[in-house]
Amino acid sequence: FTKGGLGEIHWRTDKPMEIHFHGYDIEKQIEPGSDTVMTFELIATGRFPVTVHAHSHSGNHGEQTLLYVEVYPQ
Repeated sequence: FTKGGLGEIHWRTDKPMEIHFHGYDIEKQIEPGSDTVMTFELIATGRFPVTVHAHSHSGNHGEQTLLYVEVYPQ
């Protein structure tokens, strides 16, 4: 992506999950059977992880990185 525009990531999943776009501090709940779009203004440059918040049956919480978003200067 390039700073100054709009970014968009389309999501589909087979189980409910919460996605967190670090650096932009955007969280999105994603449900199975639907397309979910994460839209964001490209205001910060850098490389930012997008993680899924995992919850286990034992009550442990963790994050798994799904991808990195790179935003370059204009």
